[in-house]
Amino acid sequence: MLKLKILVVGPCEVGKTFFSNFVADQSENTMGDYRPTKGVRILEFECGDVRLKGRSGGVEVELWDCSGDHKYEGCWAAMAKDASGIVFIYNPDQPSQEKDLESWFSYLIPTTGVKPAHTIAVAHAKPGFTSVVRIKLPPVFSKMTSIKSNIDGEPEAVKQDFNRFLENVGNAMSEKNEQEELNIVRES
Repeated sequence: MLKLKILVVGPCEVGKTFFSNFVADQSENTMGDYRPTKGVRILEFECGDVRLKGRSGGVEVELWDCSGDHKYEGCWAAMAKDASGIVFIYNPDQPSQEKDLESWFSYLIPTTGVKPAHTIAVAHAKPGFTSVVRIKLPPVFSKMTSIKSNIDGEPEAVKQDFNRFLENVGNAMSEKNEQEELNIVRES
């Protein structure tokens, strides 16, 4: 089974952990006091609703829920290593987050080599809050897919969008692995 390492990044207090718990079907998906992530949390799960190369199957996902606190910047290189895809999460009602998003993008895209096509920007509506997306994403985000995350109101749509993202990343990784195998065979 194909294994994907997906980073979930963004500013502090935007719901990265809530989103991560939801897409990973973790029971910690509870409301309560805000507890910032210290460094990174790694959630591992299988997603069987992913079609690779037109066939039903699945992928193993290693979801890295990364702290938005810049005091952990020293860990960014370790987090970025071997990433397959990146989920940028932001609060659509906080325009001040544009700088943080650009900072994550500017560091992670060149460091990981992940193509913008294997990233997704998620406007995360916090539970119980309905919002019109007000933030204007930085221009560097123009080449990536953007979705609204309303887990309270449309949980299945959020899962479907995330699974489409996993399919996109999984198909790209599958093709990359096949090409590497062909290159090895040719060199032998």
